[in-house]
Amino acid sequence: MCMIVKIDKLSHEMRGIAKIDNKVTFVDKVIPNEVVNIRITKQKKKINEAKLVSIIEKSPNRIEPKCQYYNICGGCNTEHISYNKSVIYKKEIVKNIFNKYCNMNIEPSIIYDANNTYNYRNKITLRIKNGKLSLVGDTLINIDYCYLVNNNINEVIKLLNSICLDGVNEVVIRGTDDIMVIIKGDINSSSIISILEGKVNSIFINNIKVYGNDHIIINVGNYSYAVYADSFFQVNTNMIDKLYNKVLEYAGTGNKLLDLYCGSGTIGIYLAHNFNTVIGIEQNKDAIKGANLNKKINNIHNISFICKQVSEINQIESDVVVVDPPRSGLDNTIMNKIMKKLAIIGANESLECFYKQAKKLGYYLIGIAYEKGAVCKKYCDKFYPISFADKDSVLEVCKTENIDGITSFSLESALPTVIYVAQNMGLVSNSFECAKKLENKFTMRKCFTAAGIPNPLYKLV
Repeated sequence: MCMIVKIDKLSHEMRGIAKIDNKVTFVDKVIPNEVVNIRITKQKKKINEAKLVSIIEKSPNRIEPKCQYYNICGGCNTEHISYNKSVIYKKEIVKNIFNKYCNMNIEPSIIYDANNTYNYRNKITLRIKNGKLSLVGDTLINIDYCYLVNNNINEVIKLLNSICLDGVNEVVIRGTDDIMVIIKGDINSSSIISILEGKVNSIFINNIKVYGNDHIIINVGNYSYAVYADSFFQVNTNMIDKLYNKVLEYAGTGNKLLDLYCGSGTIGIYLAHNFNTVIGIEQNKDAIKGANLNKKINNIHNISFICKQVSEINQIESDVVVVDPPRSGLDNTIMNKIMKKLAIIGANESLECFYKQAKKLGYYLIGIAYEKGAVCKKYCDKFYPISFADKDSVLEVCKTENIDGITSFSLESALPTVIYVAQNMGLVSNSFECAKKLENKFTMRKCFTAAGIPNPLYKLV
């Protein structure tokens, strides 16, 4: 069924949204305010899915896609939008997500636009169709070049397409100057090695290294990082140093830096020269192996890495805390450990302004007072209704809550600087409120970087 609609806005995934009888309808490859002819392809209870048939009124922000596969390949979905406008659309999406899921009215500022809108990725995942490499669209689409990845990766695509890859399920190619090829499926390793020998630095077939090194090196600024087959590494090579430099600016200098969810140690190593001591925490053993190698490669002596879950940390004492968590968000206990704890003893109305100030600064307030008439109760994260005169009970609460004695009413003890990094989205923030709001939130999974848009770097304020 075809019909003419006007596109109202873009979804979090950069898909067009139109309303048909007040029912949300998603349309790919359209732009807000365009009038288009669409065909409904799927009807659900609350939404419709539709395909673009033709454009009746074209947006001035529409451009001709550079890629010959764009209209049939699912690798990109925004190449039809001018880059400058796509950055503005993404900014609005970020604002809407934080407002909806965190109840925060933020104004992200664009710190850096991407210098290169093509050939910026250092990784691509491909499937196989008719023995040749392909990307996933509505069906598998054979390709011999991708404008998103760097030219060294594209050279490997051409080489692999020169042989039959029947039996292969998946091919991952990653790197910049050094290149790694990771193949899964049934194929003779000698045929792969013969075509790629001397052209790549590492080949893995079904998780077994069959050629070259067990890692490759990617350079970021003045630092070099080892990347293993299963390592996470920011795919937008051109923006990594810009992101890390902004984290460095926020972090400043100090005695101790704690790098949580540190992965292979890239951020901690980048910031190490500004601190006396850096500690990285990561639960993945292979990532810690990479972190220790990166420490050695870069000749960094004041950083150490601990393999454990972030939730297992008992106490956080550092000048700066950098958190770069997975998309599931922060561990649900970590922000309480970062926040300074104050035990509020008694209930005095004259101290209400103190409670408000403490909450604004991010302190974790523990109330210990009579149940009735306790002014502080509504501001407290936890409240213990006990007798003010019961000293033993007060001390027991402090022991239970990991408070060293009775904390005074002074707010002079500063909170650590908490820097929240979301590399996959190009977001960085030194707002304590922002970090706490993002704790274990659906927000981090909703803040989706639309495929094909090289991230600008956003500062959240």
